[in-house]
Amino acid sequence: MSILFIGCGRGEEIAAYDDDTSEILGLEPSKECRLDAQRRLSGRRNVPLLPDSVFDCTGRRFDRIYAVFPSPRMLLLREDAFATAVLHLLSDDGCFTLYSEIWPERGNAAMCLGCERLKQCFRQAGMRVQERIMNYPELPGFVRGSGFLSRAQPDTPLTFREVRVYGSDVPAYALTADDHR
Repeated sequence: MSILFIGCGRGEEIAAYDDDTSEILGLEPSKECRLDAQRRLSGRRNVPLLPDSVFDCTGRRFDRIYAVFPSPRMLLLREDAFATAVLHLLSDDGCFTLYSEIWPERGNAAMCLGCERLKQCFRQAGMRVQERIMNYPELPGFVRGSGFLSRAQPDTPLTFREVRVYGSDVPAYALTADDHR
């Protein structure tokens, strides 16, 4: 299985993704974060060097693509480019999953709007989209291992949004399967 993490940050999510059988590639535009991720992941044989652009992946297709806590700004300003990149990189039987936080006290209108626009882009491209709201214990382990969550206030009651986009060859019965950690 080939896996792509878009915006892998300092590599916490990839390090927490406990799977030595998959080829995992991480993309991170921040040079500082990318260097930290390369140091953190240097012992993992299945994680190649981390390019800084989806264009470095041209010609590749991935079975799973993850975006864990992307910035609201990226989703709002570039949702069309983001969706186009995912559509070109996702295999026909693959799944793209985005995880975002929902802050009860802070205004999260930008993230909500960004997710809605992104879902709209995928739907217009004919992709099947599912969304659910979840609590911390329901998150996959690699998402709970995110550096983003370690910086959240411990007493802040966060909820999370999971958006899944399925490739064109994913059978309808598989849309409810929970195949993520």
